[in-house]
Amino acid sequence: MNTRTRSLTHRLTSLAIMLAACLVAGAGCAGGANSQSASACSPEEQARCICKKPDVETFSFDAPIDQKGARTLAETIRGVRGVADVKVCRDDNKVFVGLDQEHPATSDAIVAAAAAGGGTHLRHEPVGCKLTPPRDGSIPVAVVLSPDAEVVDFSGPWGVFEYANVAGHDTPPFHLYTVGETAAPIKCSGGMTIVPDCTFADAPRPKIIVIPAIGEPSPALLSWVRDASKSADLTMSVCNGSFVLAKAGLLTGKTVTSHHGGYGQLAAMFPGVTVKRGARFVDDANISTAGGLTSGIDLALHVVERYFGRDAAEQTARDLEYQGQGWKDPNSNSAFVSRPISTDDKPVCPVCEMMVARGDAITETYQGRTIYFCSGDCKKLFDSRPDLFTAR
Repeated sequence: MNTRTRSLTHRLTSLAIMLAACLVAGAGCAGGANSQSASACSPEEQARCICKKPDVETFSFDAPIDQKGARTLAETIRGVRGVADVKVCRDDNKVFVGLDQEHPATSDAIVAAAAAGGGTHLRHEPVGCKLTPPRDGSIPVAVVLSPDAEVVDFSGPWGVFEYANVAGHDTPPFHLYTVGETAAPIKCSGGMTIVPDCTFADAPRPKIIVIPAIGEPSPALLSWVRDASKSADLTMSVCNGSFVLAKAGLLTGKTVTSHHGGYGQLAAMFPGVTVKRGARFVDDANISTAGGLTSGIDLALHVVERYFGRDAAEQTARDLEYQGQGWKDPNSNSAFVSRPISTDDKPVCPVCEMMVARGDAITETYQGRTIYFCSGDCKKLFDSRPDLFTAR
């Protein structure tokens, strides 16, 4: 592991919800083999499915289908690997798909299966509630900085919000500013030094808060984030900025994600938080968390879509010459769904999930196996919850 990789590693150092619980019985809906016929889902029930259940994806279809067609569609989608449950609401032209949390299906796989199975054309709808932009003016976006802030985490979303292209807007859709505890220069990752635009004492009230991975957050920073989030439309973290939100007490009872190297640590340190592996981003009420580093670009484009629609997000991505599609599919970090397998030849730290040099590793024997750790901190966390880090 080179110096840069090791530095990054040190810096970044339950179950799927059953869809059936939020589905209503009656005549216009069809599900899988165990589903009852049901009436169309009400807006309130749809809101519970779409907004309150992070493991439920929503699709819509144009052409009306009969009850038999709905059941065929449900059975076809149910056969896709990574799908846990399906509900088709004919009266609303909606399909709700509950995903397996360990190995979630991608939206592309579901759309393709529907087309092959019955010719039904599905459109994946973005997760998260629509956000309402102000009638006039720009949306204030506060980017919180602190020593060791990861540059990629905040510069990616900054660029997206800066170049957001919304038809009919004479003024920029977003107003960006940096916020620090004091006005003193802040040294970020890689040696970049930034003088914050505002301090916690004089910063404008934000509607979006961006939290990158940082060093240990100060009590003042945590207090400001807690307070500012009360009136914000959205508080979003990128990478291990999720640890900041957790320490601020904003993630209890929520489903979140982080850099893949932080999954185990986040779950062990904050047992009231459900950590979703393999997610590019997760929306849960007014909190959105992104995976590692470049995932913040996708979350920011997703936020643009939530405010201004798909066309605005597509145009913004085009202007940026950004060809990634992760902002359209929150489950597109599938490379990190499964835990990496550690062997004596290629040892992996079970806590941060990074490869370690065997000769430099700290070791212990657990249930007859040699466990390799990259640091004493990881070993200490493992020893506190070995079951969490050895379950597969």
